[in-house]
Amino acid sequence: MAGKENLRTNATKRNEKLFLLLIKEAGMPEPQIEVKMVDKRRFRIDYAWPDIKLGIEIQGGVYTRGAHGSIYGILSGYTKANIAACNGWRLLYYTPQQMTSNETINQIREAYQWSKQNGSTPN
Repeated sequence: MAGKENLRTNATKRNEKLFLLLIKEAGMPEPQIEVKMVDKRRFRIDYAWPDIKLGIEIQGGVYTRGAHGSIYGILSGYTKANIAACNGWRLLYYTPQQMTSNETINQIREAYQWSKQNGSTPN
C-alpha cells in the first residue's frame, strides 16, 4: 500500500506544478497555498487569492471514500463552504483530475477576472 500512496503523492505534486504553471500561462498571478480564511477557525483554502477572496478547493478522495468522500468529510465541507460564503469568499471546487484541464483553468480565469472587476463581498 505504501507504494500506491507514494504514487498518489507524486501524481498530486505533478498536478500541482502543472496547475500553477497553467494559472500563470492564463495570465493570473500564482495563488497562495493553504490560506487560512477566517482567524477563528482552522479551515484553510487549498489555493487562494486573499485580496479578492477567491479560493480553489481540490476535493481529493471523492471516488475512494477518502477525506472528502466520507459523510464526515462532506458535512465538514458544507460547514467550510458556508463559513467562507458568510465571510465574502467565492470558492470553486474541483477533483485532482480536473485541476489541470482547460475547462477548469478557463473557469478559474473567468472567476478571477470577475472578482478583480467587481471585488469581493464585504464581511
